[in-house]
Amino acid sequence: MARCKSQIVYSPQQRRLHWWVAGIVAVQYAMQDWLLDAMSRVSSGENVSFFDFLLSNVHMLLGFGVGYLVFLRLKLRRQALNLPSGSGALISLDKAALWVHRLIYAVLISMVVSGALHYYAGVSFAETAHQWGKWVLAVLIALHLVGAAQHYWRRRA
Repeated sequence: MARCKSQIVYSPQQRRLHWWVAGIVAVQYAMQDWLLDAMSRVSSGENVSFFDFLLSNVHMLLGFGVGYLVFLRLKLRRQALNLPSGSGALISLDKAALWVHRLIYAVLISMVVSGALHYYAGVSFAETAHQWGKWVLAVLIALHLVGAAQHYWRRRA
């Protein structure tokens, strides 16, 4: 990531990681109804089908994958910040975008941690945090999409 006249430019590798995370998160949201049904069967002590087992394990593996990709992206971002940046301070919209990105990273990491704590350690608060986290993440994604559209139209003007 380099700053150029208060515009943030991401490297091709950062863009690839962004789209991988976005795709995996979209799959996780698409799976959530099936997953909630499967988890309710597990909680009630019913027999778990192979599909339920597979679905819950795919969800967890994808979640850990998101966590790993987010850490990679943060590492790249940190390395890019050490490069000499262009002139000009960030304008307020860029600051807002920076904070939305930071919050998205934080919520994604907290979703991985809360999901693991709930599933592996049985921490009930973690389940609540995970359920709330998906709504917070949805709001942040919506803000991110609005910001991306605004950035696109501002750049075209």
